[in-house]
Amino acid sequence: MSRSDSKKSRQLIERACGLIAQGEIDAAKDLLKDSIRSFEGAGDPDAVATYAELWYQLGRCHLAGRRADKAIQSFENALRTDPEHLEAKLRLVESKLDSGDALGHDMVGHYVLYLSKGPLEKARLGALRRLQQILRIRLNERPATVVWRVEMLEKLARLLPQLKFPRLYLGRGRYLQEDYAGAIRELEPLADKSPDSHHLLNMLARSYEKVGRLEDAHRSWEQSLRIVPGQAGVHFRIGRLELTFAQRSA
Repeated sequence: MSRSDSKKSRQLIERACGLIAQGEIDAAKDLLKDSIRSFEGAGDPDAVATYAELWYQLGRCHLAGRRADKAIQSFENALRTDPEHLEAKLRLVESKLDSGDALGHDMVGHYVLYLSKGPLEKARLGALRRLQQILRIRLNERPATVVWRVEMLEKLARLLPQLKFPRLYLGRGRYLQEDYAGAIRELEPLADKSPDSHHLLNMLARSYEKVGRLEDAHRSWEQSLRIVPGQAGVHFRIGRLELTFAQRSA
């Protein structure tokens, strides 16, 4: 792209932004669509940033017109052109939070980014909610699923160490990966802060048992039973441990 073409492109984008700011959304869309068509197939590496920006601005127009579906398509086109377009990533999150694609695995990185860069508090809370849904680790997860979720949870825990759910899910993930000492490292601080969570105490107790800390496992299961007395499985585990203690002392 020549210097004069680059200048014209900047002026065009500025003009489109001005139209959007004035509420002349249809005029801005027409201008941007015409410009996008002129760029298609150009194959000029220097035009990549401009082409991505045109798609991004068109997405803004669609948002202003309350067409989230078309906005999503435009932001995705911007990112296919320039994967590092920050504003397109942020607006894509805001557009997708309540869409049918909100729980797609490809959104995890975007949600994590939004937590550190996103401007809207409501959208940050929405991103957190979606991450909690996507990254949840259950005890019957497949090993391959656990691996990538653990990687993303580690990143999230470093970014926002005050959050509870990444540590809880990491504890489950470590347990499923047979890293029982790692599970204990994740779960013990949570148990100190949330002593009334019987699910947390049960997972911690199972981890203690796996590393041979039977007295700690017994204590955690007893604490869990004080919270929810009718846990038949926990009664069984306590009975089994007490039998082991009795055999030791015999």
